[in-house]
Amino acid sequence: RGIALAKFALNHDISATRRTPSIDADNSDWANKDEALYLDASGATANVRCSSDAENVYFLVEVRDNTVSKRDKVTLVASPVAAGNVTGNGALRLTLVPDGRSAISRYNSGKWSSFESSAVMKVALGGTIDDNSDEDEGYILEVSVPKEELVLSDGVLVFNPEIYDAASNGTGELDNVVY
Repeated sequence: RGIALAKFALNHDISATRRTPSIDADNSDWANKDEALYLDASGATANVRCSSDAENVYFLVEVRDNTVSKRDKVTLVASPVAAGNVTGNGALRLTLVPDGRSAISRYNSGKWSSFESSAVMKVALGGTIDDNSDEDEGYILEVSVPKEELVLSDGVLVFNPEIYDAASNGTGELDNVVY
């Protein structure tokens, strides 16, 4: 066990909008006026938005990155509300990379284990992965997670998005309650 320190830049919650977006890695069915989290990983930045309907919670992650790498990644952790700002049992961790690969795990009793989820994830790439001869625009990720796979506490969950940019070896993360 180690000591973890975090800097929290957002001092308020954001609310998920009510919408059912198409999970197609096209952000045209999201509104720019939706509340969003902003992440900065030194070489890449991202806006993260959240929406929901009766069955699912949706996430839109718009990453701006001039040098997209297959080692870049976005991690979304959706955790039940727990005392002391710790990750609660039943939390889901979705890890996505720009080439479309993904991994999902569930947290229980202090460890993450692979989890068979019905979540749907799509990515649209604006550039070429691992080709430094061009300038990339970044990538868009859309995710749909069934509410039955999430542990909600009175309709609230703790959401921690993180981006990792391999070119700068930088990470941008922020804890926040979003739903």
